[in-house]
Amino acid sequence: MASWISEENLQKALNNGISYHTLYDRIRSGWTIKEAITTPPVRGGIFTKEEREISESNGISYKTAYARIVVMGMSVEEAITTPLRPHRGRNCKHGQWKEIALENGIPERTFYNRLRLGWTYQNAATKPVRRKGEIEKKWLDIAKNNGIGYHTFLSRICTQKWDVERAATTPVINTGRRCSVKDKEGVS
Repeated sequence: MASWISEENLQKALNNGISYHTLYDRIRSGWTIKEAITTPPVRGGIFTKEEREISESNGISYKTAYARIVVMGMSVEEAITTPLRPHRGRNCKHGQWKEIALENGIPERTFYNRLRLGWTYQNAATKPVRRKGEIEKKWLDIAKNNGIGYHTFLSRICTQKWDVERAATTPVINTGRRCSVKDKEGVS
């Protein structure tokens, strides 16, 4: 117990239905000891039971109504009767573009990845997803037969802008630490 709250004052507060913590908080908040001991505590929060029922019947939770009063400064009547605004979730952020993307057969994850990469909404929602066709699979098999790895093949096409035939048929130049001196010097 705090030294500045006497046993006598604590007992008076308890007799008036005021807990130790309420008394302590009141005195720390600048209340006089007489006010802190004699002012009855507010029970049940800031709403009456009827107001709480009205709030719940309007679809407004206690926490929302409480925040409206304490944080936003609304009156109790306004807080329990003002309808809730629709929630702005992930779907609302991008308007109808997500639905357009799904209608065009573009997966949601692909749509969001495209936006993250800086694509416009229209391109992200309407440009078809690139799928490997039979021709690409054929050239990939040719590349593998020529000793060209998958990532090298794709890098040549996407990054270096080579045509598919050149990417699949041009041999790899081994210049890394794993190749032999003969490969580096071009000696056979």
